[in-house]
Amino acid sequence: MSWQHKKSGVLYLEDYATDPRTGKKHVVSVQVSGKVTKKDREKLEKKVAIVSASATGNVSDIFDAFLAESAATKKPGTTATYRSFCNTFLKVVGNRQISALSAKIIRQSALNTNKPAKTVNGWFAIWRIIFRWAYDNDFIKRKEIFEKLKPMHEVAPAAVDDMEELYLTQDEVAALLPALQERDRLFVEFMLLTGCRAGEIVALDNVDIGKEYIRIRKTYNNATATIGSPKTAAGNRDIFIQPELAALIGDIRRFMARQQEALSYIPVPYFFQSAEGKRFAYGSFEIRLKKAAIQAIGRPVHPHMLRHTHATMLVEAGMTYEEVAMRLGHENSKITRKIYVHISEKMRARAEEKIKRISMLPVAKLS
Repeated sequence: MSWQHKKSGVLYLEDYATDPRTGKKHVVSVQVSGKVTKKDREKLEKKVAIVSASATGNVSDIFDAFLAESAATKKPGTTATYRSFCNTFLKVVGNRQISALSAKIIRQSALNTNKPAKTVNGWFAIWRIIFRWAYDNDFIKRKEIFEKLKPMHEVAPAAVDDMEELYLTQDEVAALLPALQERDRLFVEFMLLTGCRAGEIVALDNVDIGKEYIRIRKTYNNATATIGSPKTAAGNRDIFIQPELAALIGDIRRFMARQQEALSYIPVPYFFQSAEGKRFAYGSFEIRLKKAAIQAIGRPVHPHMLRHTHATMLVEAGMTYEEVAMRLGHENSKITRKIYVHISEKMRARAEEKIKRISMLPVAKLS
């Protein structure tokens, strides 16, 4: 029989659960707001069942409960991200019994994937959040599952001494564009002229494109196929549409209209669409871009380099760091600042070379 308990002004619904390994009873609880509902009782019953069956219960039981709470308290995009990491765990580690789970097993399973340490540490960070939640909510009794799941050592990437590796020159842009399929070329040109992140472009709807500004208020998560808010407040911005960009927007709309007419699918609100009339899949786009770039300019190109290229063009046009950061939606970017300093130094060097060749005083006459 469950009971209610108030602690520090917070109301809890509680019951006993018996640990099958020790036979000891443990109090499990769920927080309630106001009057206890049927949903609160069902939630408590599920927790009791999982704790009581911890010797035979599986990790998926924890994930189901965690995702249910996340869906009720978090943004849909956040829950979708958590679900993706839960699925990764089940694929990498397996749906193991809770009683047989340990940090050592999780770490070794992750190592067996041969994924980079950066990727594995990303998994660990989210898995620690989930298992800490499981401990706080009485689903597991051992802290070591998350406390001992320490990040793996990451080999620091080599310092980029040549900042020009981070962006494309005008000659490289001129060589790359003809090597791309029309849809990919339009996407690349849009990135070059706006400095938008790939996810921001994919998330754009036609209503977000005005006569003078592009309204950036959301981004697309390619891994979870969900729309969410920008990472920072600075990501919410209005991008001015310069004449060259306005012409490109017209080209894109005409391309999408021709596609829709040829394939006869129902009109969709997405500004940039896939060949099937869905949101553009930039995961496969990255692969095509890399391959085309190697063939056209002799080195791979990642979409984010197009954003850096836009920043470079703005600096060369005389914009300040603050103005560049505002257009890119940055609060503080080390890379953008490095590019700004690098381009500014190049411009200063060119100016100094010109000054060297200027004679500013009349040549003194020989007496």
